[in-house]
Amino acid sequence: MQSPEPAGTSQGSGQSKREPEEPIVADPPSANASVGPARQTQEQAIEQPSSAATAEPVSDFVYPPPPAFYERLAPEVEKRSAQVQPGATAPRGEQARPTAVGDRDRPAVPTSPSSLPPLTAGEAPHRRQAAPPVSPVSSPSPYPGWPQSAAPVAAARRRSRRVIWISLGILALAFFACIGVAIWTFAGPFKQLQQQYDGLTALVNDYYDDIQLRDYVRAFRDLQPEGFHSQLTQQEFVQEAHDFDTRYGPVLSYRIRSLPNLGLEDGPNYTVEVDVTRTHLSYTVLLTVRQVGNGWKIIDFDRL
Repeated sequence: MQSPEPAGTSQGSGQSKREPEEPIVADPPSANASVGPARQTQEQAIEQPSSAATAEPVSDFVYPPPPAFYERLAPEVEKRSAQVQPGATAPRGEQARPTAVGDRDRPAVPTSPSSLPPLTAGEAPHRRQAAPPVSPVSSPSPYPGWPQSAAPVAAARRRSRRVIWISLGILALAFFACIGVAIWTFAGPFKQLQQQYDGLTALVNDYYDDIQLRDYVRAFRDLQPEGFHSQLTQQEFVQEAHDFDTRYGPVLSYRIRSLPNLGLEDGPNYTVEVDVTRTHLSYTVLLTVRQVGNGWKIIDFDRL
């Protein structure tokens, strides 16, 4: 009898032998095989976020809060206030504060205990009296680069303008004072000189007004008795005036032609020129005058 050929041998002498294939061995069952489906479900849940997580958070915050918000907040405030002993004030960090809508689901953060022991009802007033007074915190000064407030700048501008106006007022007063001193300095001599001219003009006008009216006695009073015509009497003067009227006619008009420069000419005698017009003659009279006291007198004349 012939023995059967092995299954892995090749048929025929010319063909090469096939290599044996490795057997497939199944994984041994592990102890965690029972929890495999649960872990796979958890991993899928982590990799695929839920639609609720990916959706945008919806805020139910409304301002002002509805009355229901304060109703929900009241038990928490009462609970916190009950923890504080009567007669003592709660620390600043433990004071009740309204919780936002988003903070209701968060766990409460434990606050650090106060460094001071709680106060009893009897110690609280004494502890408050012993507390040092708190000085008010002054506002920090602005940095060099920061712009200052507009109020100090406006006040500085007002002060600078006030100083400018005061300076201008002082300068104006000084200017007017200088003008007043100058006027007072020059007004005295000028006023005195003007009075001299007025007196001299009044003398000439009065003298020829009397001659034009043929009041020769009155005209003789304007002459100086101690002048060049000291030997001329009033009667001789009246007779000479009548002779001029008979020969050339009465005086029709006269005009002061020139007055002496009292400020430049040396006195005490000055010359006045008068243009006289008679009926048959027009001529210029030279009157020599002199200041006597506060007035003027004629000391010489070349014709009437």
